Amino acid sequence: NGGCSGDIFIDTRIDGINSLAPDGTAIDIQGGVDAGKGESLNSTSPAPCFASVFMQAYSGVTLAGGVDTSGADDRGNDGGTDGRGGSANDLRIQVVDGPIVISGPLDISGGDGEYTGGDAAFTEIVGNTVEITADISLRGGNADPALTGSAGGSSNDIIILGNNGLGAVTNSGTVNI
Repeated sequence: NGGCSGDIFIDTRIDGINSLAPDGTAIDIQGGVDAGKGESLNSTSPAPCFASVFMQAYSGVTLAGGVDTSGADDRGNDGGTDGRGGSANDLRIQVVDGPIVISGPLDISGGDGEYTGGDAAFTEIVGNTVEITADISLRGGNADPALTGSAGGSSNDIIILGNNGLGAVTNSGTVNI
């Protein structure tokens, strides 16, 4: 089975539990965040991974390099009923009082498998304003349609919410679900 990634928590909470620092603290990531899973060959069941990427800030989140929480691909090609793609990890970005600016791609897709594709994961992006200029992919993984009984993975939900009302969310990238 493909390997699992661990949870990634990036936050500006004062005590690490509940208190947010109201002093203008923000998250600014110029490189990418990679929580994708390892690949496999002819797996009979995807690795049972339940990890997530969670970002919480008081005054904003900037993501220039993108986030990858995609499921593992299975590289099997023997024509059998093994070869199962892994499911993706959840992505949650929450900002209390500031903007979210995403200019790098978000990949929350399921992995491809010869017999079964993995499922995409839930995604939530909530801030005062949300500006996305990159592509977002929440597609289920592919399976070989020539194999009887094979099935692709499911897509999943995405919530993008701007708390400042009309015009609070803008997206110029492509959303693939």
